[in-house]
Amino acid sequence: MEVYGTIDSLRCGPARSSFDRYQYPSRLPAEVIDRMSAISRRVIRHLGYSTAPFNIEYFWDPESDRIHLLEINTRISKSHAPLFRMVDGNYHHQVMVELGMGQTPHFAQGRGECALAAKFMVRRFGDARVTRVPTPAEIARAEATVPRANVHIAVREGMRLTEHSRLILPERRPRPGDSAIGFAPAEGAAPSPVEQRGTPHHNWRVVRDLASDESTLEVINDSATVYFPELDLELQRSALEWYSSRGNDYGSVRGETLWERGLRRNDWAVRTQTRTVLTSTPTHFRVYAQLDAYQGEHRVFAETWNEAIERDSV
Repeated sequence: MEVYGTIDSLRCGPARSSFDRYQYPSRLPAEVIDRMSAISRRVIRHLGYSTAPFNIEYFWDPESDRIHLLEINTRISKSHAPLFRMVDGNYHHQVMVELGMGQTPHFAQGRGECALAAKFMVRRFGDARVTRVPTPAEIARAEATVPRANVHIAVREGMRLTEHSRLILPERRPRPGDSAIGFAPAEGAAPSPVEQRGTPHHNWRVVRDLASDESTLEVINDSATVYFPELDLELQRSALEWYSSRGNDYGSVRGETLWERGLRRNDWAVRTQTRTVLTSTPTHFRVYAQLDAYQGEHRVFAETWNEAIERDSV
């Protein structure tokens, strides 16, 4: 496996969930990049993926110095292409083409016109109406101030920003002969073998307390443990839920869930436990939630939430 580039994806917004910019080459410490590369080699070797490009996304927490693997994409990134072109002098499509031709890629680095390249996404966190967009002359003047800058306007005058949150599909009117159109059966990979370990337990039980006029629904959804031989991985899932109310007292309505998820391979094991309780008053819903995460038998993370949400006529 050959790493030909590391790109920073910097986030912004109230929850830091939106991309602010891509930046190449990465400004991460060299030691962190080396660790990410080593993890990538182990993962890709274990998956048996070869002779094709890919990208792996990581999250590095500088406070704890921990690295989290987020996702693996079996493709190159379109958004990264111009950054490689500016810094390295060529699009990283070269890697894909050379692999497709059965050749060993030779992607030269640092031969572009720029030492650093970035793609910025200018955002507004909230709806608004676009009253004006820059003219072509204004865009040209802005691009001239920064070498190799390229400005792309994604809005038009008069539109609302939330218009981009809708999916509009093209419409095709019926044509003669449509009834004769058919499709072959769907194709897909054979399902991976799975072994059931332990006995699943699923049950719904209703308890009625005649003295207090309280009814409780108990839901048990315990899938026990399943084993994936191809991954040498055990998955454990269980959930308990209780929903109760007393007579016509709507303030007595209560819901509670207790969920557990776990993964195990040899002597490595992680699991999470979550507990959520929902109650209400005449004016508010009250939500209490608790999360505990374990590695082995050691709790490595814990957090609680206690929120009141106005009912607003609900």
